Order: sequence, then structure tokens, then C-alpha cells
Amino acid sequence: MVNTGISTFRSKALAGTAVLLALTAFTPRAHAIPLISWGQNGNTQTAFATGTGVLSITAASVEITQIDGPLGGSTPFNGTLSLMATALGAATLTGTTITQDYSGNFSITSPGCGITCLGGTFTDAVVSGTQGGASLTFGVTTPPSGNINFNSNTIPPADLSPQEALSLSFTNGSSGLEISGGNIAADSWTNSGNASGSLALPPPPPSPPGVPEPASMLLLGAGLVGLGAVRRRRS
Repeated sequence: MVNTGISTFRSKALAGTAVLLALTAFTPRAHAIPLISWGQNGNTQTAFATGTGVLSITAASVEITQIDGPLGGSTPFNGTLSLMATALGAATLTGTTITQDYSGNFSITSPGCGITCLGGTFTDAVVSGTQGGASLTFGVTTPPSGNINFNSNTIPPADLSPQEALSLSFTNGSSGLEISGGNIAADSWTNSGNASGSLALPPPPPSPPGVPEPASMLLLGAGLVGLGAVRRRRS
């Protein structure tokens, strides 16, 4: 009786696993979409960390080199970048790497975009750089849900979700990166960056009749064997 129960349990588990794998095989795929890329016009320092927990960019002139949507064929064209970020906690030093988390908002605007090429809010961006160095990186992604929220007057809404990422690089720092008063110290940089989204694609089309996919046949066979074993045990 014990062996029969174990065998029945294994058969049910095999059948259930086959069904689960079959469902997983037909889950929609994700397709990464570059939303926008830009670089700063000129080498003037326009990004500032004040040492008080604020990272800011005010109306920096940028060249938009790539954008998703109807304006994709119009690049490059000029725009303006603004960003305001507030520290969520004290900066940390691990080895020679300084890290601090920020929340805030940003916007890249241009008349050609109908004002906002891409803008949004972020709740947990990681900013890091090497102590004494002249550069910083800024990165924020989803999931978790809500970590970034994008909006645009020109990029198709479907491309702005459900998974998003925003990345900036700050280079040519005017002084070595340090921690002051618990925050990334006063310094200034030039900037460049990019943003991306992802779009769920439908499952691949089914194979033509009479030419089943090997993986599908394997899953189906495993499921049938499991179900057959359950029925035999019950009878």
C-alpha cells in the first residue's frame, strides 16, 4: 500500500509538471525596446551633487541620437534634459566604491516631440562611482513595479511598459568623488544616457499540421504517460 501510494503520487506529480511546463512554453516573450538615447552638447559641467543629498541637472542642452516612435527617422535633433533627485539615505563606501540611492524625476524635452520626448519619476535609483574618480553611473530598473514610471508625447504608450530602465553616465568630473556630510560630495559632470522599455510579444505561431515541435511532443507525451499511470492505479 505504501509503494502504491508513492507511485500514484509520483504519477500525479509528473502529469502536473508536464502541464506546468506546457503552460510555461507558451508564455508571451519580452522584447527589449530602446526608447531614447542622448549625449550632452559640449563639455560644460551641467550635473551637480551638492553634498546635501541632491543631484540635479537643470535644462542641459543634449543631442537626441535615437528615439522610438514616429520621430525615429528625424534623429539627431536637439533637446533639453532636467533631473532632480533626492537621496534616500546616506552614501556608503565599500572598498573604493561610493554608492547612494535616490528618488526623483526627470524630463527630456524638445519642440519636435510635442514638448516631452521622455519624462517620468523614479523611486530607487542607484548612483555610484569610484572614490577620487571623475565619473558616476546612475541606474534604475523595474521590477519592482513602480520603480520607474515613464511618460511621453511621442513614444507609443505600449512601448513604455511593463518593464523599464533608465541609465545615465556622468563623466569629466570637476573634482575627485568623495563623501561629505553623509552624501556624495560637491562635484559637477557632463552627462549622457539612455532609456529602454519592453513589450510582451505573443507566443510563436503553432507548427504546421503534421510537423509538431519536438519539445511540445515531449511535454505532451510526458503528460499522457503520467495521466495514464494515474488511471491504471485507480482502476
